[in-house]
Amino acid sequence: MSQHERLTVSDFCEELGISRRTWEEWRVRGVTPKYRKLYNGKITILRKDVDSWFDALPVNGFDPDATQTAQTSPAAHDEPVGVR
Repeated sequence: MSQHERLTVSDFCEELGISRRTWEEWRVRGVTPKYRKLYNGKITILRKDVDSWFDALPVNGFDPDATQTAQTSPAAHDEPVGVR
């Protein structure tokens, strides 16, 4: 995929599994990826903007790497918080 690949709103919605209505709600709230509105009224979204937007979303859930780091980190063996 090229970073200059252009997606339509329909392409974006299909890729994320969301409805056009959800896109419109997100657009109104200002939480969509950057997009360009063409002179004919159509919206185009660059692949690179979708990728940047997605990478900026918060990550939730279990992260086995974080658990491993916490167990082996020197800070994990320090005194508990609030103990002096």
